[in-house]
Formats: sequence, structure tokens, C-alpha cells
Amino acid sequence: MNFAHRACFAVGVLALLLAPLPAAADAALVGSTPTDGSAVVDGAPPIVSFEFSEDVFEGAAFLAVIDPEGTEVSTGDVSVDGRTLQRGYAPTGPGTYTASYRIVSTDGHPVEGSITFTSEGLAVEDDPTSSPQEAPAPAGQDGSITATADSDDASLLQSPLTWAAVALVAATTVVWLLVARRRRPEPEVADVDRA
Repeated sequence: MNFAHRACFAVGVLALLLAPLPAAADAALVGSTPTDGSAVVDGAPPIVSFEFSEDVFEGAAFLAVIDPEGTEVSTGDVSVDGRTLQRGYAPTGPGTYTASYRIVSTDGHPVEGSITFTSEGLAVEDDPTSSPQEAPAPAGQDGSITATADSDDASLLQSPLTWAAVALVAATTVVWLLVARRRRPEPEVADVDRA
């Protein structure tokens, strides 16, 4: 193979290595209850739920509801059921509430966002005849579950920067091999007379 063929081969390999790889899509929010910007009617169950385009990784789901005063009013644990993430909250009065979520999609990337909704109802009063309220979680245990380092490792493998570095190393190796081979002296062939 002469130099022109090797150069064409190297360019072809380089083009394949640098071709765009199919992107793994992150989970997307497809719906919520209540919907973003909506008003919650009196008597509606105090539950926030998010539905995503793919299953939610249960070990790294977080959902918090913040009242108009900036206080977290989430109750109970985060519940994950396939593509749905939900959690209860205790309304404290009229105003705008914010529900924030953080999940890890199946490709390992964290996805987060929030919605706001308005409650025009009155605060939920403590009823002395009702059952006792759930005790607050110990410090550092707010009912949320945090992501592990494994999800960070998985996202590193999906990073375009990682793939670009691998492609650069491969291309550099191919070019170096071609140049080294071209500079290598050809073995001398002894002239033998056949007589």
C-alpha cells in the first residue's frame, strides 16, 4: 500500500471516529398534577405528581414542595411507580407553591426542574380528632433519596467530551503509525547477478 492509500485509509478511519454518535435522550417531563401555572381547587388531594417520558430510577428520585413563605411542606416519602414520581404536601394557606424534582434518567444523566401552582384555599387546620401527624424525619433524612457516585460514572461515559478525547487519541495514533512507517528505511536488497 502506498502513502496515498494509507492517507485515504487514515482519513476514512478518522471520519468514522469523529462521526456524530447517536445521542441518548434524557428523560423529559410529559405531565404533572397539578399542571404548571394552574390553580388548585379546594378539596383537591394535596399530592404533587410528575410523569416522565421513561421510567424513573427509584434510587435517585427527589421531590420537594415549597410553600409561599419558602418553607418545605412535603409530607411522606417520595413514591416512584414506573414513569411517575409523586409526594404529598401539607398546604399552609393561599399563595404560589413550587414543586421541584430531580431524577436520574436511564442513560445516567440527572434531570431536574420545577413547576408552580397556586392554592386559593385556606390552610389545613390541625383537627384534634384526627390521627397524629407523622413525626419529622431526623436531620439529613427528609424523605428524599440522593443519587450515588455510580450515576456520575455512567454520565462520564456518555459525555461527548470523553468520546472526543478517545477519537483524538485514536487519530493521533493512526497518524503517528503512518509517519513512523514512512520514515523507516527500506531494507536494502543485494544485487545478485544471475549468470
